[in-house]
Amino acid sequence: MLPTLVARAPFSRMSSGRPPRYPALWGVPVLAVLALTLPLTLGNAPALAAAAVGASITCTNGDAILGPLHSSVTLAPGTSGSLVLGGIDGGKGSYIGNCVLDGTIPTGWKVTEASWVDLSATSGSGNAGRFKLETPNSTFVDTGTFANSGTFEDGSSGLTQVLLVGDFVNTGSVVAAGGGFGTAGVASNPTCPKCTFVDEGTVEVNPDQGFSSGSIFVLAPGGTIDDRGTFGIANESSFDIEGGSVTDGEPTSTQYLGLGAPTIKFGTGLPPTSHGSIDITDSADLQGVIARHWSLNVTGGSVAAADAGNAGTFLWDHDDNATFSDATTFVNSGTFTDNTTGWSQYIEVSRFVNTGTVVSEAPGFGMSGATGIAGPVFVNYGRLVVEPKASFGVAGTFELAGGAVINRGGFGIDKSTLEVSGGSLSGNPATDVYYLGAGPATVSFAPSVPTSSAGTIDFSIGLTLNGIVPKKWVIDNIGGIGPALTANHSGNNGTIIWGASGPFTANGTFVNTGSLDDTGGGFNLTAQDFVNAPNGKLMVSSDGGFSSSGNFRNDGDLDLGPGNKLSVAGNYSQASGGALGLGAGGTFSVGSVSVGGTADLGGALAVDRMAGLKVTTGETASVVTAHAVAGRFKPVSGLVGPGPALVISYGPAAVTLGPGKTSS
Repeated sequence: MLPTLVARAPFSRMSSGRPPRYPALWGVPVLAVLALTLPLTLGNAPALAAAAVGASITCTNGDAILGPLHSSVTLAPGTSGSLVLGGIDGGKGSYIGNCVLDGTIPTGWKVTEASWVDLSATSGSGNAGRFKLETPNSTFVDTGTFANSGTFEDGSSGLTQVLLVGDFVNTGSVVAAGGGFGTAGVASNPTCPKCTFVDEGTVEVNPDQGFSSGSIFVLAPGGTIDDRGTFGIANESSFDIEGGSVTDGEPTSTQYLGLGAPTIKFGTGLPPTSHGSIDITDSADLQGVIARHWSLNVTGGSVAAADAGNAGTFLWDHDDNATFSDATTFVNSGTFTDNTTGWSQYIEVSRFVNTGTVVSEAPGFGMSGATGIAGPVFVNYGRLVVEPKASFGVAGTFELAGGAVINRGGFGIDKSTLEVSGGSLSGNPATDVYYLGAGPATVSFAPSVPTSSAGTIDFSIGLTLNGIVPKKWVIDNIGGIGPALTANHSGNNGTIIWGASGPFTANGTFVNTGSLDDTGGGFNLTAQDFVNAPNGKLMVSSDGGFSSSGNFRNDGDLDLGPGNKLSVAGNYSQASGGALGLGAGGTFSVGSVSVGGTADLGGALAVDRMAGLKVTTGETASVVTAHAVAGRFKPVSGLVGPGPALVISYGPAAVTLGPGKTSS
């Protein structure tokens, strides 16, 4: 189970004053600079050089009241004991002395820095026993590499204890049990801006305590962070994940302390056992791919990624109108979620490839072309889920290459392009392709879209269509101001629903082999040629009718409701395979075709007699009017039924229906 978030304030270090002395030291004789538990070897020169597998500790007292005092001790391998470094300064408010560790504290020894002592170590020193810092607001210094295979603990009750080291390698246990404990980076250690803290053991942060990494913190294979307090990545530092895990307790907290955003870096080939959670509480940089069992929770600030991706969990959980940016390609194979309740969170990337799941639970979430990124691309092979009352907007190109878009809210294309080469787009309501102010959206269908691909696209203010609408796709004009549709060398194998008045401009011949349903307003088609191909269905039930500026060829089914009209500026032709269906109802209201050129007739004519049809003797209704009429409908059906029989009549420029005996 991954840890959950507890936000904490950044660590700080006092620059003046000194916390009160430990009550436990009161009453200690003034000359007790070293309180020792035997066996120890005290001396001068022999103790200054560390044994190969042991250690020496040398302390110098510089307090004027006590006078010069030099003490040293050797901790030999194979021995054990307890050593307390400390003393009393006579109440003068200055450090009592300096102690230097040279070598490695043996396994059997416990060394405690318990009073006002500046403690440092020579390069190559380490600890295999138990090493405890108890002085508030002090520093442990080692300019080289310090190796800890034992227990290294901050037990102070005061403020920050700082490890000012070159490199710290932990194969044992580091315990933050004091007021604040951490490693100093470039701010406090300018000579070593790239020093590392390598954890191959355990870093334990006790409840209500903190460990702040100001250097490069490497979580190596086998390492763990047992974080029950707050583990922070500070300043211009870096958290490099090469394995290991964050265990029970709070998630790793990434904090911004004023000098620059920290870096979260995931290595390659992390073992499957590696897991954990990282909170970004202000801003951070991301490098590498978030591993499968890791989560990145953004609770403040922006995230800048480079050569990065997500195979785990990425959660955006704050309302500061911030951005996630990546100038390269970001690949998501895990779960990427925005669950903010406030204003838009932007994905400002060059190319976002989703093979996992992207979830929008936010009122404004999407891909922006801002901050110098022109024409960003979002490629979907996985799942994009837009929850109710949420939205996902695209300001560049959205490629539906596979997978699914499940839209329960608003999926928008802002003056941009939806490219479909596979996958599906569904939801309730259907996908809302909307215009957001600068230009119409574009939907482009690839030449070969799999038959399994399906979707619905609603538009209300301007849409450009490229390619042929696939069989299981629906393009729905739901109304609005100027819901124009422009088709570039396009056609329809699926369904087009026209629900409002608006122009339809087809550049080139438009071929319909699917279903085109004119249900409201008026369908004003500007095209050189319109072909209703075999198996194509064109249904007009709108009082505004259907008008075509060019030639119209009907080889499929054309149905005109009672009183509804098809107006063709050019020629109308209907071959033997075509069929014209005309609704007839009321007081002889009949669907009709008006042709500016020649009407070349053939195929079937079916009259659909509505209940209550009334025809007055001598009354006629035009079925076809044209500059010239050629040919005949065959067969003709629906002339005889309940009520008066109808007769069809052909003239040089018109075809009419009227009451009377049927003739052919």
